[in-house]
Amino acid sequence: MEPEPTCHIDRLPNEILHHILSFFAADSSNSFVVLSPSGVSRAVPGIIGVRWVSRRFRTIANELAFWHDIHFDVTELINLHQRKPRLQARHIRKLFHDDHLVGCLSRKRDWRFSNTETFFAIVMSIPELPQTTRRVWFDCFHAGFHLAVDWLATFTSLTELQITFPNDYDSELPFDLGAIVDSCPHLETLELSYLSEYCGSLAQASNLRKLDVDFEDDSTIVLSTLLPLNSAHCFQSLSIRGEDLEFREFDFNNGDFESLVNITNIKFETLGREFCNILIHGNFTLTSLHIVYIAYEPKLEVVLPIFWASSLEFLRDLDFDAEFGFHWPFQPDLNLAGQIWNAVTNLRRLETLKLKLTCCTSWFKQFAQLSHLISIRLYDVYIVFDDYDGTSLKIACILIVDIDKSRWEIRRESSDDKYKEMLREHTVEVQKRFDSVFADSLVPLVTLA
Repeated sequence: MEPEPTCHIDRLPNEILHHILSFFAADSSNSFVVLSPSGVSRAVPGIIGVRWVSRRFRTIANELAFWHDIHFDVTELINLHQRKPRLQARHIRKLFHDDHLVGCLSRKRDWRFSNTETFFAIVMSIPELPQTTRRVWFDCFHAGFHLAVDWLATFTSLTELQITFPNDYDSELPFDLGAIVDSCPHLETLELSYLSEYCGSLAQASNLRKLDVDFEDDSTIVLSTLLPLNSAHCFQSLSIRGEDLEFREFDFNNGDFESLVNITNIKFETLGREFCNILIHGNFTLTSLHIVYIAYEPKLEVVLPIFWASSLEFLRDLDFDAEFGFHWPFQPDLNLAGQIWNAVTNLRRLETLKLKLTCCTSWFKQFAQLSHLISIRLYDVYIVFDDYDGTSLKIACILIVDIDKSRWEIRRESSDDKYKEMLREHTVEVQKRFDSVFADSLVPLVTLA
């Protein structure tokens, strides 16, 4: 009788085998097909096959890092994410019959759940989970959502909560902000994506530091109910996002922000008149401001004063999309753009700047006033070459012709080799001008998008 062949990989030290399998687990496309007793074939992720090899392999697989990723979902690992939630829960409970795996997952700090059934199956299978979990992500629950939020009251260490509502979310009860406050008293970060109808208030939240809300439909936004007034001592970051915000009704007054003096970071999807007033009259001191899009309203005279507001005096990071200064596919409005450009350079403490705004290369000289500037990101089709340095006239002329030619033929695809070469030349010319402007100091890193 011949001896069994030597399995060389099984003779590797645990540390090396763990390193090899960590790459294997990271490849979600790595799977194989198995047949069930009834003859039905199904794809099985490779890491599950690894766990079937031996007790040693299963032990090492249980200790891999991917289990602890916030984006990891057990239902995707065992290819059940398209099955009924009740069937998903049954298979999860079976998987967690492995005491060693349960012990490893009891140290997991970040959890993602895709439905109520699997949420309770996992929580009931890992007794330590409510005490060790720091962050929870409810990803597109279709039913039983309010029950899951109430159950979070047992999560004594929860500090971060992310909720993504499904696009077809339809509940007889609007989402209750107050339920989050009651169940999560230690919450520091709250992210709500695709929020539609809601009720209640976050006013009584006492430890909230960051709030990020992305609205789904055109419902009226009662901004005052989103503000954690009881967290005024620690609240630092506010993000309000959503489609067509310029057409929404906002129920609030500037007094709602009076006590929130410690805000340092603000992101507004659309800079409408209401949000301009918040920035102009706020008692806070911002270090970071991100404006994703400026609507055609408000008028320029409403936007410009924000750059002289005391709340922006110490601003270090500005990401500003002034789309209305460039009416595609028409020629850019250099008068509007010039006024905003002048206003931006009033922010003397800027370190990083992302500016989606029509500009002329001759305006770069104004950036010499920004002595703290480290990097600037401009958008290539919005730059008009209106000056020449005497050494690159030919390239500059080519660029001017190409830029004006049907606005780069409605902007050539980024994968196009000609576009890439044109952008490279464009960047070189822009950098030359910044080198000249900052000749006596550190030249900021220039990036064109």
